[in-house]
Amino acid sequence: TYDFTEGTDTRAAYLTYQNGGKTLPEGTAKFGLRIYGQAQGEWLRAAIQDASGKETILDITKSVDWHDWRWVEVNLPAGKAPFKLKTIYVVETNPEKKTKGTIYLDDLTAFVAGKYDESLLPPAPIWIDTANQKGSGFTFGVMGTIPAANQNHTNTLALAKNILNRHNTTFNAIVGKPLTDETTLNAQLNGLKNYKFSGKGYSVFTETGAAFIFLDATKGSLRTTDYNQWLNLQKDLKTIDKSKALFVVIDRAPESFSDPLEGELLKKILTEHAEASGQAVWVLASGETASFSSKAVNGVNYVSIPAINSKEPSVTLFYISNGNVNYQVIPLIDKIISETTTVKAGVATKLNIYGITHNGNKIPLGYPYATESEVLYDKPVGFDPKTFTFKAVDPGTAEIQVKVGETLQSIPIQISDVSVLVNGKEVYFPDQVPYINKDNRTMVPVRFVSESLGAKVSWDNDNRMVIIEKDNATIKLKIGENKADVNGKTVSFDTSAVLQNDRTMVPVRFISEALGAEVGWNQDTKTVEIKY
Repeated sequence: TYDFTEGTDTRAAYLTYQNGGKTLPEGTAKFGLRIYGQAQGEWLRAAIQDASGKETILDITKSVDWHDWRWVEVNLPAGKAPFKLKTIYVVETNPEKKTKGTIYLDDLTAFVAGKYDESLLPPAPIWIDTANQKGSGFTFGVMGTIPAANQNHTNTLALAKNILNRHNTTFNAIVGKPLTDETTLNAQLNGLKNYKFSGKGYSVFTETGAAFIFLDATKGSLRTTDYNQWLNLQKDLKTIDKSKALFVVIDRAPESFSDPLEGELLKKILTEHAEASGQAVWVLASGETASFSSKAVNGVNYVSIPAINSKEPSVTLFYISNGNVNYQVIPLIDKIISETTTVKAGVATKLNIYGITHNGNKIPLGYPYATESEVLYDKPVGFDPKTFTFKAVDPGTAEIQVKVGETLQSIPIQISDVSVLVNGKEVYFPDQVPYINKDNRTMVPVRFVSESLGAKVSWDNDNRMVIIEKDNATIKLKIGENKADVNGKTVSFDTSAVLQNDRTMVPVRFISEALGAEVGWNQDTKTVEIKY
């Protein structure tokens, strides 16, 4: 029961569970409950806490706009299990709305997901933002904040400045909370033209084709930093040139506000402005150490900008022409590598191609990052440059040239037509196919062949060793060695076990015969035939 007829501040009524919250079963993916409403439009929320103590506010429903009972389900956020359901509460943020009433809750149910090997699932389709492509017109750059200087960050920052200057950006936004004093910041950015920080107060200005509102939430939110920003924002949204694209630049995402309701209010105001004016609205917010991301929510584009010390640092170029916005995301990398060396003929395969940052982190190339790529092969081939998915029917060796910024790398890809049958059934290799190595030996991923033969496979990371167990047999192989321990005895073979695409590759004849199987080779069909 609640009574919101008094006061104008945010009002709430709480159902609080005892002992710090109701613990949900291990593996809970979502919970559901029945809600009896009286169609008064109440906002019903829940507070969830994970095992690390991180608390998240979830919307059960933004409006109880029904009479009678209704079943509602809510997904849990990412976090460390088990979760606790701490409170369920009704909240009212509109000072003009005066209501009171009762909401009934029943049948709280946890939905537990089963455990499975995600590596065996097909990849989920990615959402492609049509604005993510090179454009023309007014161009400005965006980069994340700069941490306290060390050599890795200094080199990454130098690369960011070079990219922005090379593209002749008219203006550059530095997104995120400034982490040092202004003198140090100016020294770090020496050589970068015309830049402006978020988190340095409220300001508004316009450029050709674009209007900018800089907000400051360095103390947790707009209100706690300077409440006048709310008054200025609502005033400026009314008078700003609606023919230009609007960019709201802020040092933290609305979801990261110290007051979640204030973050929701900011998103609501921007959505209402976009719907009423027809103006393109973009929010550029700091993602701190998270990688770049972009999403459209209720007519507003939210872009998360990674800091220079992110594991996937990047700069973003925005192009504005006649109110249309395009952008490119350029990862800050020193070199390009591929962990995929072999693909199966006739099978579409996602190539694991990475950019390597100055401090050694791997950035998966492809969407959303801007890359230039070309396949050199004298036979028919299919290639998707956004996902780096490759398919060729004829065996041979193709070459893929990948360019990111000024970094260019040629990558050889072997197309293999080797198949493996166990008792007449083909073995499926999801991410690393068999191939014939330089020693003319057929190499296979040890896990999939061994498990097809009924063996158990485990990995000893400290010793970089794979362990295969079946019945009374135990086989231990170390990466880089051409010998194995089989039931305590050393057995040699004429090529080495290697780690490729995060899979341990071993000669198929050795591993099969060590597990008691017979191995044959059909030269006409390039097929390994294993029987046991």
